[in-house]
Amino acid sequence: MNLIELTTKIDSEEKARAFLEKMRWPNGVVCPRCGHEHISRLAAYGKYECAKCEYQFSVTSGTFMHKTRVPLRKWLIAAYLLCESKKGISAKQIQRMIEVSYPTAWHMMHRIREAMKPGDGEEKLTGILEADETYIGGKTTAAQDDRHGGKSNKTIVLGIIERGGRVRCQAVESVRIEDIRNFVWGSAHNIDVLYTDQLAAYRILDRWVNRKSLNHKLTYIDGDIHTNGIEGFWSLLKRGINGAFHHVSAKHLQRYLNEFIWRFNNRENEAIFESLLRKCGGAMLQYSELTH
Repeated sequence: MNLIELTTKIDSEEKARAFLEKMRWPNGVVCPRCGHEHISRLAAYGKYECAKCEYQFSVTSGTFMHKTRVPLRKWLIAAYLLCESKKGISAKQIQRMIEVSYPTAWHMMHRIREAMKPGDGEEKLTGILEADETYIGGKTTAAQDDRHGGKSNKTIVLGIIERGGRVRCQAVESVRIEDIRNFVWGSAHNIDVLYTDQLAAYRILDRWVNRKSLNHKLTYIDGDIHTNGIEGFWSLLKRGINGAFHHVSAKHLQRYLNEFIWRFNNRENEAIFESLLRKCGGAMLQYSELTH
C-alpha cells in the first residue's frame, strides 16, 4: 500500500475507523481483554461490548491510539510515514505534515515506537550470528569511551544479528561480562557460530558457543569471519539519528532503537504498515512518562 492508496481509503473518520477495525480484527471483532468473539455493537459511536466480561471498548482500546483526541486519520498517516521512512522521520516533520502541535507529534511518534518493540513471545535469533557494540551521542570518540570503561557522555548499544536475517539491539550502561551475557542469552539461542570483535567481555561466551573473533585493528574480514552485517545496521542507525533526529537522549534511545529494529526486520515485508496495525496493542505511553 502506498500513501495515495492509504489517504484514499481513509478520507473520512468513519472510513479510518473501519480500516483500522479490518486491520486489527481481520476475522471479526474480538474482546481485547479476554479474547471472546461474541461482541455487541453499542449505539454509542464506535463502541463495542463483550458478551463474556462485559468490557466496553473501541477499535483504539489498548493500542498506541488509546484515549486519543487526535483524529484517527492523522494517527494512521503518521504511523505509515514512520514505517516507510528508512532512516526515520522527525516529530517536527510530522508536525508540519499532519498539522498538529510539536508536543503532540513527539508524543505520537514515541507511542508508535513503543508499539514496535519486540514482544515477549517473539522468536529469538538463531543460527550464524554477529555481535558488536557501538556508541551513540556525546562528543567523545569510541576510543575515548573504551578508555573510560563506557562512562563518558555516550550511550552504549549492544547489537546481535542473524546473517541475512533479523537484528536485536539494546541500550546498556556498560559492556561488562554480565551485560554481554544477559544480552546475548536474552536475544538468541541455538547459536551455530557467533562472530565478534576482540572485546574481552565476549570471552565469557566461549564456554557455551562456538565464537570466532576478528582484530579490527588489522582487518575487517577474514574469510567467513566478519561483523559486516551488524556494522551495516549501525551505519543505517547512525545515518538516521544524525540526519533525521540530530540528537537522541539516552532516556528515549531504546524506543528509537525499536523503530530501526522494526523497519530492518520487516525490510522485505511489503505490508509493514499493516503488520504494525495488527500488533499495535499494549503501547499506551502517557505524556508524563516521557517528560519525567
